[in-house]
Amino acid sequence: MQNKRREAETEYLMNNVKIMLGKPLMDEEDLQIYYFAKKIMKLASIGALGFNPKQMYQLLEGIWKDIGIVWRNEDGKYGFTAKEMIDSFIDVYKEFGKFGFYPTKLERINQLYRINDMDINVYAEHLQNSHNIFRNSSMFVFRLASRPDYFNRMTIFESYMRHDGTWDAHYLNEKGELIYDFTKDQRFNLLAEGKTDDPEYRNQEALYIAMARQFEIEEAIYADGTKFKFEFPKNGIYKPLPQAYTNK
Repeated sequence: MQNKRREAETEYLMNNVKIMLGKPLMDEEDLQIYYFAKKIMKLASIGALGFNPKQMYQLLEGIWKDIGIVWRNEDGKYGFTAKEMIDSFIDVYKEFGKFGFYPTKLERINQLYRINDMDINVYAEHLQNSHNIFRNSSMFVFRLASRPDYFNRMTIFESYMRHDGTWDAHYLNEKGELIYDFTKDQRFNLLAEGKTDDPEYRNQEALYIAMARQFEIEEAIYADGTKFKFEFPKNGIYKPLPQAYTNK
């Protein structure tokens, strides 16, 4: 009995020493089996997560919701046209094979306006692994699993942007940074040119002032870090807004 107890105590102490030294507790043969089983389990998890048939249902459901917005909106007006939805749908799906290899306009818009998958840890890992196809596989599968929701949300948002006239006001510079060009925003084209005689000028001005007040509350800043401050223009030409949409 005492011998068995000593053997158990010795084994316990040896296991603790192995743990402290960072050595595995299993034998070499068992360890190889464990590593092999671990890889199989990882592949099975990736397959179940990234290639779930339920995604097709979510995708079709999202398309149906998008079509519904074409015909109705909260105020009873069209949310956007069918052409704007189709153009956005095609544009969004073109990005499927591009994620993780180089920045795209839609991905940068998603980051700026926080539409989908905006967990800071997720994007930190994405940026770290973006140039390594092997290390980026897990992130690719994560996005593949969440793609139906991403596709649906971004299709709706881009459709609204096209309808508002803000889509062409965004572009990527040579560094892959998203730039918002206020002068190309069709909601404020008269304000940017100072065309005060145009009857639509006052409507654009009202929207601008409402957004400017909200930007001040949100303490919005420009790309260069300068804090936005609302000011009435002297010549009818309003200063650029820091971005096309407020957080609220």
